[in-house]
Amino acid sequence: MESATYFGGWCRMREGTRAGFVKWMMKSRQVPVAEALDVLRWGEKSDGWVQIGEQCGWVEASETVKNLPEFAAPNSGVMTMLEFTPWNCDKRCEVHGVSYLGARCPVCFVRYVVSSVGVFHVPRGAT
Repeated sequence: MESATYFGGWCRMREGTRAGFVKWMMKSRQVPVAEALDVLRWGEKSDGWVQIGEQCGWVEASETVKNLPEFAAPNSGVMTMLEFTPWNCDKRCEVHGVSYLGARCPVCFVRYVVSSVGVFHVPRGAT
């Protein structure tokens, strides 16, 4: 049986918010400054994209991209299947707000994690 899909939340950083991003990483992810700076450098090389939620259920990922941190560019929140980055995805489900790669939205047609506390959902016809 196929394992359930998790999601990631992404956003683009606004210009001039490097320090805010590093502080957010240190507080929310509880990482040392060196690791936060590594993630910042990776984000700058990735056209400003940074992951703000990882291995989330659909509920948490949806909330993450709706309630963006202060450093985020307005309306830049994107939810993806966990394995993908925003620039890898070639489709977006307008019903569920998920960007994905492939033939089907994971929320419409695949086993997916509703909440990170372990609840999952299997849509009709997906078994």
